[in-house]
Amino acid sequence: MLVTGAAARPRGAVASLFRARPGASAELAMDSRGRWLGEIALSPPGRPHAVLLTRFGHAGFAPAVPPRSTRPPVALAARLESGEGPLALDLGGALWRFRPDAGGARGMLEVRAALPQHDVLALGLEERHGSARLTSGTGRDAGFRQGLMLGWSRSAPRAAMSIRHEQWSPRAGLRGVTRRVASARFQARPAPGFACAVSAAVYRSRAGEPQYLDEDEADRRVLRALSGAGRRTRAEIEFPAAGGSVRAALTLAETAGRASPPQWTLDWSRRARTR
Repeated sequence: MLVTGAAARPRGAVASLFRARPGASAELAMDSRGRWLGEIALSPPGRPHAVLLTRFGHAGFAPAVPPRSTRPPVALAARLESGEGPLALDLGGALWRFRPDAGGARGMLEVRAALPQHDVLALGLEERHGSARLTSGTGRDAGFRQGLMLGWSRSAPRAAMSIRHEQWSPRAGLRGVTRRVASARFQARPAPGFACAVSAAVYRSRAGEPQYLDEDEADRRVLRALSGAGRRTRAEIEFPAAGGSVRAALTLAETAGRASPPQWTLDWSRRARTR
């Protein structure tokens, strides 16, 4: 399939040439000033599963919809996941460059061991070099970072539980830890359409070293930035109502010994089918 298009912008138009097929896609885009950006993604089906992404183009390229954070115009990333079995491996790496004096690299390895009674143990190691983000023309998170992740999970048809510990250090051997977080989550599904969950996290991070905690919302997953020392607890309940599903959540947070006002959300959603 070959698709071309143009989108109007206050400063002009953006033209795009796109092609996709199972396991592969490619796009070449150009903005109103003649700056271009190309991207190729390969993900052939089957096991082991491999993903390859390459991006190349002009550093000043302006897309039709501005992203929330600056993406590197030059990047190469690869990931390999082994097949299912008692021992599974997840290996990944990436290289990127925002400009000649701001770039970086990343490598990660995760090993998962499946135990009897549906238990899974996970051990992950990650190392980063250079600038991970670019803000106001300067690199952020520049330098060396090394991380360790330990996790345990157990799932059953009506219940699931997980525990995770993560820490990061600016020195080899995980010396001088600058941020860490320990979290746990329990979820139960007593009947079809009904679910309840409780999650808790305790974290500590130095100034300028934010810790990110992922949380599920009604329609998306968000990364919650945490800083300083504190803890966060979230309770959720979901049940059918009015032909759809109601989801209620209550969050309690405490930072530096001071409790924040409780936060709560109430969402109703309904799936629709189109022919």
